[in-house]
Amino acid sequence: MPKRRGRPKIEIYIKQRIFAEALKNRDTPRELLAKQLEVYFLENEVKNVPTIQTMVKLISQVRNEKRKPIDKPWHLTTLDESPEYHISPETVAKIFQLRLKGLKTLSIRDARWFDRLSSLPLPIGVVRVLAQQLSEQEIISVLLNETFDSADFEQYNILGALQDPKQLEQLNEIAELFPEGFDSADVASGLVEQLNTLKTKYTTKYIEQGE
Repeated sequence: MPKRRGRPKIEIYIKQRIFAEALKNRDTPRELLAKQLEVYFLENEVKNVPTIQTMVKLISQVRNEKRKPIDKPWHLTTLDESPEYHISPETVAKIFQLRLKGLKTLSIRDARWFDRLSSLPLPIGVVRVLAQQLSEQEIISVLLNETFDSADFEQYNILGALQDPKQLEQLNEIAELFPEGFDSADVASGLVEQLNTLKTKYTTKYIEQGE
């Protein structure tokens, strides 16, 4: 008698999308979010889409995960909590520069990435956005039980910002629209979507007002 074949293994990129949306949309009911993801996957012709029930379980896995100490808000006294939380005095000064501009949300994980990127010849707001995007990707890797590899991010995001004026402009716009920072639960792609939505909203407003 032939063995029953189970459902295909869920591809990593599918899990990444589910985890990212679960983190970004914490207030959306789980089943509703799963249905929205199903529509997204089908519209993009993704093969072997998980069932709604499976996606609900994955969403629950993300939302039930306790936040790690490294994802606590950063402040000066966290420098003494662990050697791994150490950042340079120059980076501390830059964080307070950002706070003067409205920065409110910055985790210890964010601060560590910000410290590593702080010497790049990029605007300070752009470095902050890149650092928080790296945090997001690292968190998703943790949820996937994978070792985080930043190589792709470096190639397409960091080098992109250094080499492509359009990409740098977009990151600058994100930094200006979200000066308060964003939780590491947000996702880079989600921020770009928000940016485009805001652009459309304001453009429509000005057209309606005849400006």
